Amino acid sequence: MAQPTAYTRQYNFNDFATTSPSDPLPGVQVDNELNSVKTNLDGVNANIALIQRDDGKLANQSVHKNSFDTDALALIGLSGYTVSGTWSASQSYTAGTLVNFNDATYLATVAHTSGTVFATDLTAGKWILLANAAINTSGSAVDKFEGTGSQTQFTLSYSYSSTTDFLVFVNGALRNPNDDYTLSGTTLTLATPPSTPSVSGNENVIVWGANVATESSKQAAATSASNASGFATAASNSAAAALASQTAAAGSASSASTDAGTASTDAGTATTQAGIATTQAGTATTQAGIATTQAGTATTQAGIATTKAGEALSHKNDAETAKTASETAKGLSESARDTAINYATETDSLVTGTSDDSAKSWAIGGDETNYNMRSSGKGSSKEWATYVQGTCDGSEYSAKEYAIGDQRRGQANGGSAKDWAQHTGGTVDNVGYSAKYWANQAANSVATFDEKYYGAYASDSAAQTGHANAGGTLSAGDLYFSTSENKLRFYNGTSWANIEATDTSSFAEKGFAIAMAIAL
Repeated sequence: MAQPTAYTRQYNFNDFATTSPSDPLPGVQVDNELNSVKTNLDGVNANIALIQRDDGKLANQSVHKNSFDTDALALIGLSGYTVSGTWSASQSYTAGTLVNFNDATYLATVAHTSGTVFATDLTAGKWILLANAAINTSGSAVDKFEGTGSQTQFTLSYSYSSTTDFLVFVNGALRNPNDDYTLSGTTLTLATPPSTPSVSGNENVIVWGANVATESSKQAAATSASNASGFATAASNSAAAALASQTAAAGSASSASTDAGTASTDAGTATTQAGIATTQAGTATTQAGIATTQAGTATTQAGIATTKAGEALSHKNDAETAKTASETAKGLSESARDTAINYATETDSLVTGTSDDSAKSWAIGGDETNYNMRSSGKGSSKEWATYVQGTCDGSEYSAKEYAIGDQRRGQANGGSAKDWAQHTGGTVDNVGYSAKYWANQAANSVATFDEKYYGAYASDSAAQTGHANAGGTLSAGDLYFSTSENKLRFYNGTSWANIEATDTSSFAEKGFAIAMAIAL
């Protein structure tokens, strides 16, 4: 992958602020600037992802042989390493085997069957330390435990040969090996169970691998010496190879010279023994020239062969590089495919590696058990349409709830359309009543008015009788219209009387008449 696009300044906001201090920054220029920064950051993040996993470790297949120098490749060798996992006793190991012991990586220098204690084989020179996470990271191996008041046995993360290879502290006090604690394999047994710490969660049992710090210094020195020796050996081998090449070239030249000398001797002998000495001498000289030419040709062909070998090695490296690039592209393609699937269907969480929700989550909601869209203040399309068990985003309800639900009833400004239409069990929003409630009130008011106004009758007795037949009773304030007198009459509690209208024709102004009527 190419290097990330370099960030280039797009706009001078300082100049703009100087010339236009009261104007807001130009939005287009801000967007362009941020887009340029985003392009650079996206490229950096993409390249980082090629060499670093999410857990902070090197990405798989991100280191290949071209990343090593010649001496490192010589140390690895053509056959490579054999990874064997955690070291174990009585195990057959070949030279070049890698094992893990106490979070450290060791390389077998010779083929052997391991003993019962790793330290014995290490001292015997059967292993060399390549990398030590426990030592080089913290300088020591540390295990921490929280006492319970009854537990005496604790499992250690690191292996030790004896109780004197590590220190044990309980509640800050150093314990005595063998008297206060014993060791069996990786099981530490304390003579007295440690108490529960005064603050829950604070480990009060500390096991510190003191010998690991010493081992760190020793192994670091040994590694440095080994590396120096390896570099010296590599240099010596390079010098020897150069000397061998020089010797071979000298041998080829010497051989050609010897052949020429032999030819000259033969020519001299031929000259002495026969009369055609001159011809034979010329022939011998020609043969010597041919021999010299052939020697040069052989040297040239050897150079061509060397060049071809170099080209073959280069082609091999190119092929391996292409294979790595292909595998990387395949990984990116599979990653893009997985991301697309997650954006489409993942409902048990946010889309993996992002802060986004999937299309399916937005459409029908998340997995209620693992991921609730409503609890994240969003709500799916389905929930906004039909959910009636509460709010969709922590504050608002669905369309169905606003239409026919009862979740909002009794809330300030609450109530569904259905409640406002027909709810009769009290107020809808603790203040107002439904349309049906007011309709019932209106109907009741009509019934009450019918009790007061009897209708049109010809006489008092007819009105009173008709009202009684309708189930009504006579009371003060009752009204009826007299068709015989063409007047409205009322019952005053004792008898019926006309309601007389006031003649306003003589009033100076209608407004005054209206005011008087209202006042009276």
